[in-house]
Amino acid sequence: MFKLLLRFGLSILATGLLASPVLSTNAWASPESTAPGSFGVSAPEGLAAVGRGSLSWFGLEIYDAILWTERGDFTGPGFDQRLALRIDYHRNITSSKLAERTRKEWRRLERDVRLPEDATVEQWLVALESMWPDVGPGDYILTVVEPGGPTRFEGAGGELGVIEDPAFGPAFLSIWLHPRTSRPDLRTALVGSDRGQR
Repeated sequence: MFKLLLRFGLSILATGLLASPVLSTNAWASPESTAPGSFGVSAPEGLAAVGRGSLSWFGLEIYDAILWTERGDFTGPGFDQRLALRIDYHRNITSSKLAERTRKEWRRLERDVRLPEDATVEQWLVALESMWPDVGPGDYILTVVEPGGPTRFEGAGGELGVIEDPAFGPAFLSIWLHPRTSRPDLRTALVGSDRGQR
């Protein structure tokens, strides 16, 4: 009976909770994690590391994340410089689940983040789902945002795609970097406890 309940619980995690780049209130971030993945990678050219963290759920590692910027910091809105966020995944997540979680996080932040009209947001989400691959352990997605310019996505195999709309990058990275993010501990690990406050 216990094995059956355990298997059922893990299947729910695999199909739902683990699909999100941002998880429930039981998730935590560790700026000092020594987990493999994004913490041992080189910075994109011209960028310096700001912070790094890991997201786990009841002891299950979900992903590692690292933030780089031109100035090596992230203060205020922070999008007046080139920046990059890399996420190294430890769980299998489909591209459709990643896109759906992006939609949910934007809905959470719609009072705080200036999003365009719904039709534009829908176009963004369709583009994301088509360019992102399904991910699993050892996979990563690197997001590079040019100030006032396009947002580029890269994976282990090279470039995944580009969204040219300059409004997209700040809106997307706000999921992790806005002060009202659903994962404030992870944000603190990425931008620093006393930095990035509005």
